[in-house]
Amino acid sequence: MRARQSWLGCGPIGLVILILAACSPRNEIKPTTGEVLPKLAVYAGGQTYWGDESYAVVSSAAIPALYEKYKSALFKDGVAHWDSRFDCNHFASYFVAKTQTDYFISTFQSNTKAQSLAMGTVWFIDGPKSCHAVVVFITEKGPVFVEPQNGSEIKVDPKTIILSVF
Repeated sequence: MRARQSWLGCGPIGLVILILAACSPRNEIKPTTGEVLPKLAVYAGGQTYWGDESYAVVSSAAIPALYEKYKSALFKDGVAHWDSRFDCNHFASYFVAKTQTDYFISTFQSNTKAQSLAMGTVWFIDGPKSCHAVVVFITEKGPVFVEPQNGSEIKVDPKTIILSVF
């Protein structure tokens, strides 16, 4: 009589290897550098409002992964393209809210002193009679501005920033 193999025909040793592989840590980029800043050190330009007292510096290497996670959530919620009813400020707010929520969940049981990621929405003047909203990350390289509608890093002249909300 032949011995019966277990789950998916991989035998007991294969099953143990499969379980260990599933439990092993992923090579994910950590979203923060580990540095925590007081609110007054979190600045991108313009009039600034802070909702928290301390912020975790964002790793610049993590920004593309943070954008992809936000974009997946956006598409899952059914927002697949720009519309005048869901434009720059909505995209920026959603990106910040989604990413801050994920950070809160991932650090809930931790001992970090940071209340939030050092990221927020920035409004800047982009024409004679128009403004644009983007996301800013305070990173180890300084402020990094990201267009929330396509994930590209953009340059923003600090003199054009009128409002930053963290």
